[in-house]
Amino acid sequence: FMLLGVPFQRNNYSFPKKHKTTMCPTTLLFIAILSLAAALDVNAPPASPANDRPVLSGLFTSITLPTGQGGCSGTQEAILDIYPSSSGFTAPTVLHLPGGAYMNLVGDTVESAGQQYLDAGYTVAVLYYRLPRSATTTSWLVCSDPYEALDDVSSALTHLLENAADYNVDADQIVLS
Repeated sequence: FMLLGVPFQRNNYSFPKKHKTTMCPTTLLFIAILSLAAALDVNAPPASPANDRPVLSGLFTSITLPTGQGGCSGTQEAILDIYPSSSGFTAPTVLHLPGGAYMNLVGDTVESAGQQYLDAGYTVAVLYYRLPRSATTTSWLVCSDPYEALDDVSSALTHLLENAADYNVDADQIVLS
């Protein structure tokens, strides 16, 4: 993962050490403004994946995954909504990850594509992952660990596999969408 052309490592930043740098006052002022913007953004209302999410007919269960709180607000939790195939048998499964540039989760694909998959006999699981960017005025900032979203996907897949029989999941046919 690259951040401004510099390798980004989980929980720390790695910068090249071969060049000595000096900062001019303008650069320091720019950094101070970005820091202030990030501090103000922390006090913004939390954008939670659970807020205003669409629910399709046939919702079997909604689970808060055990990945903990996180995201920009520090209070977001990953939610997994599961819609088993109506066939009563194991079925190919779509783990749907709503888009939104990691700032918000756009539910229109859940309502359209999710319903189409259900109508075609698939089991559908929708993951509302923790968001590493804020949808407020400082949207260009990554304000939490971007790997939280990846941890949420891993936890969702684990949960689906461990409970495959309960949700009509064919463990050999899971697709991320």
